[in-house]
Parts: sequence; C-alpha cells; structure tokens
Amino acid sequence: MNEIENNALVLKTAKKRVAFKKHLTLYILVNLLLWVLFYFLFKGKEDKTFLQIILFVLFSWTIIIVGHYFFAIKWNKKMLDKEVKTLLQKQFALLITIFLLLNAGYCQSDCDPITTFPWTESFENNGAYIPQCWTHNPYYLENWKWSVVDNFTTSPPEAHSGLYQAVIAKEFLGDAWHSADLITPVFDLSKVNDPVLSFWHVALSERGFLKILYKDSSSPYWNSLMACSTDIAEWQKETIHLPNKSNYYQIAFQGRFGGGYVELHLDDISIFDGNLL
Repeated sequence: MNEIENNALVLKTAKKRVAFKKHLTLYILVNLLLWVLFYFLFKGKEDKTFLQIILFVLFSWTIIIVGHYFFAIKWNKKMLDKEVKTLLQKQFALLITIFLLLNAGYCQSDCDPITTFPWTESFENNGAYIPQCWTHNPYYLENWKWSVVDNFTTSPPEAHSGLYQAVIAKEFLGDAWHSADLITPVFDLSKVNDPVLSFWHVALSERGFLKILYKDSSSPYWNSLMACSTDIAEWQKETIHLPNKSNYYQIAFQGRFGGGYVELHLDDISIFDGNLL
C-alpha cells in the first residue's frame, strides 16, 4: 500500500474509479428492486404513479451515472495524463535547475579569490579565449568585446611577450562615447602589504583610450584608477599602487571610444607586493 500512496495521482484516480463502480452497482440494484416491486405489487393496476416514479428515477439516475462515468473514467484519464505531463515537466525543470546550480557551484569554486602573489596574466594559457574567471562587460555592442589573439594586422602585430595578447578594435561612426570592459578574477589583497598593478598596453586612436577601474567589494560600483593616453604606438608599461586593498578586489580594463577607428592592446598584467621588490 505504501507504494501506491507514494503516487498521489494514481491513488486519486483509483479512488474515483472504485467510487464509480460502487455507484454503478447501487444504481443497478436499486433499479432492479424497484422493477421487482412494480412487477409483484403494481403491475396491471390503473394507478400509474409508482411506474412514473420508477421511470423518473431511472431517467434522472441514468443521467447522473453517465456524468459520473465521464468524470471518473473518461475525462479523468485525460486530466490525469495532462497532470502527469505537467508534473514531469516540473520535475525536469527542477532537475535542470539543480544541475545548473551544482555546476555553478563548481565554477565558483574554480574562481575563488586569488591569494598567491606575484600573479601574472600573459594570455598564453587559454588559446584564443579570455582566461578562465575573466569576464566581459560590454556597455554598447555585444560584438565589440576584448579578444585574445596571436597576431594583429597593424603595429604592433606581436604580443609584448609570448604569442597572445588582448585586443579590442573596431571602427565606429558618430561622436558618442561608449565602453567595453575586460574584468579580472577576484583577488584577496588583504594580506598584501603594498599591492601594485602593472601592465603593458598600446592605444592607436584619436578618440579612444584605456581606462583602469577597480572595486574593493562585491558591489556593482566601480572606482577610477587612471586613464591612459590616447596615442601610444609602441608597448608602454604602466604601474599603479592599488588603493583600499580588501579580500574582494577586481580590476577592469575599460576600452573607451568616441567614434572613428579604435584599437587597444593589452598584455603582461601583474599584481605583486611592492614591498618585496
């Protein structure tokens, strides 16, 4: 009985079918009794009242029993099938949700805050993809993002070191200013005495430049660190002492553009303790 009770839908359907069979049995017995009484007590008499009662009961109860049949068996099967389908869809959606949550948990564990320094990213370990745990934040166009490439058509075509570099390049019409970010993983800088950021970059644009942002918490709000020059033809190194160190620290390399052709290059990013130099 426990197995049946575990399936509430099957149990509910079975109870309806049993109730209909009991009702049908009662219908047959009562009508049979009425006809027997009529046969032995009222057959041949001029008073047809009892016969009219029997016919009324038979007609009314027949309508009720037919309705009971449709609700308990015919239509109930369709409703049961629909309900089972709905429940299966909900169970499937629940399983998918659990799967995504579990996998999201695994991804999160792979992207725990970085605590080992010096830390360096030269874009060499993930092929032509942004490194693991880095993210994009395009403010304008989905197809205008930072990319990792192993060569480029303009100067400088080579990465600062190795084969790969991060590049964002496109030509735009109009004068409006827009942005696209390349965001680092989370760092735990709480135990770094003097956290310092260094990176190499190139900027080939009259109205585009690289802006460096940071945030020291998980809030969505960013703070400005510096804005680089608009026209840098060769690889140039920048060094910044990071303020407000915390156990949740991220840096965003923001490509800013205001029309025309924009080309920004980024390579060999490092975070280290300035006191250990």
